[in-house]
Amino acid sequence: MNPYILKRLWRRPFISLCGLILAAVLCFLMSWITGYIQQQEQELEQVRTNFQILCVVTNRSGSRSTSLRMTPMELYPLTDETAPLYPHIEDLRLTKEFLGSGSVLGLNKDDILGVTNPRCHGSLDPAMGGQVELYLEDFWEREDKVCLISQEACGKLRAMQEEPEAPLEPGTTLRLTVEDPYSTEVTVVELTVAGTYAGMGNTIFLPFPAARALSVELSGRLTCDSASFVVRDNLRLAELAQAAGENFGPVDPSAGDSGNPRLALTIHDEVYRATLATLEQNIRRGELTLPLLLILCLACGLLTGFLGTRGEIRAYALMRTIGSTQLKLMVSIIMEQMLLPLLAVFLVALIMKTPVQALLCLLFQLAGCILPTVKAVRTPPTAILREQE
Repeated sequence: MNPYILKRLWRRPFISLCGLILAAVLCFLMSWITGYIQQQEQELEQVRTNFQILCVVTNRSGSRSTSLRMTPMELYPLTDETAPLYPHIEDLRLTKEFLGSGSVLGLNKDDILGVTNPRCHGSLDPAMGGQVELYLEDFWEREDKVCLISQEACGKLRAMQEEPEAPLEPGTTLRLTVEDPYSTEVTVVELTVAGTYAGMGNTIFLPFPAARALSVELSGRLTCDSASFVVRDNLRLAELAQAAGENFGPVDPSAGDSGNPRLALTIHDEVYRATLATLEQNIRRGELTLPLLLILCLACGLLTGFLGTRGEIRAYALMRTIGSTQLKLMVSIIMEQMLLPLLAVFLVALIMKTPVQALLCLLFQLAGCILPTVKAVRTPPTAILREQE
């Protein structure tokens, strides 16, 4: 490296230090914002593909999502593979309510609930703190009369065993009087305990296939009391809404339960859409900031070049008179102005691993530095010396 360049940098430490700091700050901001945009784009893609949008069947007024007494015809859009709505459904959650009475657990018209999976009820759902211990791996698909009881109820049953401290014996049965809330039929049912759930309470859970069979046994037909599902493809929400409109009406707070159709589908996509809007806004702001930073890099180069050549016009003229060409002199000045910014940009690029952004910052700063340098070098030496005289 030319020692003359190092001497000139040492003679003007303030200008050199300002150029280094500005280049480092602008390159860092450029790299950080680029990384921020990429991160927001990744989060946006994750939200679009992984965000779970829950859809809940309610009555037409939207005031109730349980005890709906859905008929097989009303269940058809959710359960039949040929229905237009079916391809948009994932993780279907159905429940069926019964009333059970029995002296063993002290039940008196307590709930017996058929569910398709643990996410149907907060006491079972792991996402809501529920813990389930199953004795049968295929519990949720079984059609025979098996059930889940609470750990409190399990303790009552253990107390009746010969050895109360021993685990509950496999095949323990509950003899209960069961009735369908929508039918006058009552029957005595023996339920085999096939697992427990954490907590207290007398609610007994059945796998939905068993509840469906019990419903037909009691009333001669299947009814369902609640239905919800997760959207399969968030990018096809409009298609889902259109398909749902063929069988479910919009929520109308002024409507009663006797309208046609009498059920509505509520798509809980408010958080999803708000999250998308926030991420998209962050990306737009970042994309608008990048050109501004490049303009600042250009301005930084202009400032560095102007301060570096100010007061040096006579020296440049003397160098021209002793044989330095315009090109050689310009390269020397630019190297002087860009040496420290180049070092700063290189270090930032090395640390943040953003070579493309660093190169852009350097090129724009170089372009800004060239303009005042060209003006200073192209001025005729005779004119400058004449002005000095």
